[in-house]
Amino acid sequence: MTMSDKTSQQNDAENRQLPQLAKRFLWADSTDAVERVILGLGILCLVLFVLDFIVHRHAYAPGEGLPGFYAVVGFGAFTLIVLGAKQLRKLILRNEQYYSPYSVDAEEYPQQGLDTQSHTELLEQAAQQADGVNNASTRASNDDSGKPS
Repeated sequence: MTMSDKTSQQNDAENRQLPQLAKRFLWADSTDAVERVILGLGILCLVLFVLDFIVHRHAYAPGEGLPGFYAVVGFGAFTLIVLGAKQLRKLILRNEQYYSPYSVDAEEYPQQGLDTQSHTELLEQAAQQADGVNNASTRASNDDSGKPS
């Protein structure tokens, strides 16, 4: 069994546990699909840009008939929103200790009731569990091979 077979089996097992709606969007998980979406949006923008010079619009506001008017206005509005959000952040920002006297993190925990584990211990446990699952699936596939035991 090759590494890609193991990976595809793990992906199949993970995909079976996903909700139906999530399964419909699994195509977006690959980099090729993301690149195709970006390419498609780029082509759409190019087509709309060319159509802006061809299609006659009935303008109601001054400047609305100029090619690229909506692109410039949209970019300007987006820029104003971002700059406004930066200023708003300065206005409503609180220091890190603002909520600390009342936050859950400020509570004292009794050391005797805590089961603390280091990060490496947790990684080792996860690796052992994964090895156990892989060994069990290998034994099950060997049992199903039709060979008498």
